[in-house]
Amino acid sequence: MSRSVWQFTFVFGVSLGLPMFHLTGDAGYTLSRQVLKNSESVPLLVEGVVSGSEAASGKTETRRGALFYTPDVGFVGEDRVRATLEDGIEVEVLVDVRSHPNFIFILTDDQSWTSLSARMDKQDPRSRSDLHRTPHFDRLAKRGMRFSRAYSPAPNCSPSRYANLTGKSTARLQFTDIVGRNQTIPKVGKFRLSAIRTATKEIEASEVTIPEWLRSLPGANYASGHFGKWHLLGGGPESHGFDVSDGDTGNRQGSVAENLESNDPKQAYGIADRGNRFMGEAVSAGRPFYCQLSHYAVHAAIQYREETLAKANDWEDGDNHSSKEYAAMISDLDSSVGQTLDEIDRLGLRHSTYVIFQADNGAPQFMSNAYPLKRYKPEIWEGGIRVPTIVSGPGIPEHSQCDQAMMGIDILPTIWEFAGGDPNRLPKDIDGVSIASWLRGKPQRKLERPSPLVVHSPHYIVSNDLAKNQRPSSALLEGPWKLVAWYETGEVSLINLEDDVSESRDLSATRPKLALKLRKSLRDYLSAVNAQLPTLDAAYAKNPGKSGDADDDGLPDSWEFAQLLTHTLGPGDDPDGDGISNVEEFRTNSDPLAR
Repeated sequence: MSRSVWQFTFVFGVSLGLPMFHLTGDAGYTLSRQVLKNSESVPLLVEGVVSGSEAASGKTETRRGALFYTPDVGFVGEDRVRATLEDGIEVEVLVDVRSHPNFIFILTDDQSWTSLSARMDKQDPRSRSDLHRTPHFDRLAKRGMRFSRAYSPAPNCSPSRYANLTGKSTARLQFTDIVGRNQTIPKVGKFRLSAIRTATKEIEASEVTIPEWLRSLPGANYASGHFGKWHLLGGGPESHGFDVSDGDTGNRQGSVAENLESNDPKQAYGIADRGNRFMGEAVSAGRPFYCQLSHYAVHAAIQYREETLAKANDWEDGDNHSSKEYAAMISDLDSSVGQTLDEIDRLGLRHSTYVIFQADNGAPQFMSNAYPLKRYKPEIWEGGIRVPTIVSGPGIPEHSQCDQAMMGIDILPTIWEFAGGDPNRLPKDIDGVSIASWLRGKPQRKLERPSPLVVHSPHYIVSNDLAKNQRPSSALLEGPWKLVAWYETGEVSLINLEDDVSESRDLSATRPKLALKLRKSLRDYLSAVNAQLPTLDAAYAKNPGKSGDADDDGLPDSWEFAQLLTHTLGPGDDPDGDGISNVEEFRTNSDPLAR
């Protein structure tokens, strides 16, 4: 690509939703565009084109002042097209037809579903912020598909990040809390349940990550970079498939004073800059790439540029959101996303690059309100796990929406399919499923999942003011339904999220057969992956029994919890209504949840 004195800037093309350019100078120049193999009608130039030349290895078409290109079937390599513009300037477009796409994964920290100025559900005006202004996130939403029901794999950052990279649930990974927490010997006697330790303490070398899968594609030669927060230990990103990274980072690096001293709050701008340099180097080397931008924002502590806060102070307070400091931090994060999107356009990667944006979990109560969703991080109510998610890229309908439930574990198999990987190569223990068909314009198509969508959080995470009030629990999502099992109280709730996004009505009493079906599905999955489960703590003052049967009902606590029965159901109860009591089911080794 010629980097001559000719200057041009890309702006958003309103009419076609594509990048267009303005020129200075009085002679022709060369532009570069990446195009995917077997794509159709890719816009090379979108404004002011009078005519275009024929291509040696593809077809060109000029319509409505735009120049479109379709490579010959199966062609990979370099092609050239010349175009004449309205002012007589000639433009040569170097078309790089690629076998493999690029991927950019923008992962933000503690960002609520309602944090953008764009709606996450176009039909629900409550699904946007009434204060924050995020024009670049909104630009990404216009370019691609938003998900109204997208979930983080966990209500906390480290387990979500591990699950995203491997396509496996946190229950299967036995990694259900952040690095360094619930990994020491827990206190006894404090809670009704035993506060278990996580079996897995860091990302393990045996687990294959997204960049490692991409590296295994024959002839692809993917480059991979990780910039920003890692928070998984295990030697850092470069021990798990990444070529370059910021190292084994955690929350601290996002909040140090040096960020403000260099006018780089939360390192948002620096992360974007390092990602842009990485992309440029990969393009110069002719390599497809996977670039993960793991932002520290908008995790505490709040950081922002003073000039950004000055702008935010002029914005009108909302009923939901009123913190101008937090709004400024969101705005700086948004500006850094704009840097990334601008660089994609500058490098001519718009039609060869998938951009995936998702938050690692919802926002904590002391940072941001999630209304109309219930509660916050680190709880498994919707406010803790339903997160903003947008995907753009070649073949994805612009300004579209998918209302199907997806989760971060779906990112790996989706990238694998888009990259041309053989789905049969993926191991059977990956829980995610490719959502490529949804992204290609069939968002209502039902997918056969290898595993149910499960969020498993068997720990206590409780603050003194109860702003954090996560009790050991698990949730299963199927269609519009959400089943939540609370191990401490023994409650099992059934919620229809389609009618009740605020999770205000438990329908388990009115839909008992469905509740029992989903309860059994959750139990069977947790059993199949050997998920860690809590049990009763015999040292707790209100537990009357001894270790092994702390509720003193004659049934082993471990059996009760494995069956999702817990201490609220006694030996004479019959949860599945088959006429056989729990104690009989236990003695005969039969199923207490199957009629």
